Amino acid sequence: MTSFIHEINNNKNTNFIILSAGENKTRGRHDAKSLTYIDEGKTLLDLQIDIIKKYSDKSKITLAVGYKSKQVIKFSLEKYPEVKIIENKSYRNTTPLESLRLCLNCCSNNDTYVIYGDKYFEADCINIKDRSSPAILESISDSKMKLDLGLIYQNSTLKRLSYGTKKKWGQIFYIPKDLFYDFRHKANNCNKKYYNIFDIINEIAQTYQFKIHKSKNIKELL
Repeated sequence: MTSFIHEINNNKNTNFIILSAGENKTRGRHDAKSLTYIDEGKTLLDLQIDIIKKYSDKSKITLAVGYKSKQVIKFSLEKYPEVKIIENKSYRNTTPLESLRLCLNCCSNNDTYVIYGDKYFEADCINIKDRSSPAILESISDSKMKLDLGLIYQNSTLKRLSYGTKKKWGQIFYIPKDLFYDFRHKANNCNKKYYNIFDIINEIAQTYQFKIHKSKNIKELL
């Protein structure tokens, strides 16, 4: 059964969904991704929220939690009481798609960013100038990010996400307000052929025409 912490508030702010229900197993670690300390005593969640707030002081942040949820919820409620928390209790048996679905159902109709929870980034990663069209981030960093899922695009428009491509998906994407309800409907009505979020993106890429947004200022939790 899913737990929802905080009530849904209708607003005109931009939604930022952070998908962080999974376990960090890198290098034998077993901790919550959000609470991994990155720099100068700051956790990954601290860095993510700092950048989002610098970009938009009217942001509405929704955090999907799962693994060690009690610790993450306690940390977030004490430090960031304004952040909406959604608990995916079936995180062990589902992909980030389920966390996204739960979060979308607790967000109001606004421009919406979706960010994978193991990413830390700079403001240019989400500073999309043309917010009338959907956009997807291409990582052009020289760092060794573990991204084997990449982008195939033409004329700066996404054709599909695919494995084995040189142009890497930065695992951040943006949906404008006028497509929010449709996107939420698609997330809620996935059939068995869908496995993860990128399956939905591939399904709707021709219709939505995702624009490519490039940045080198994104890193993956190692």
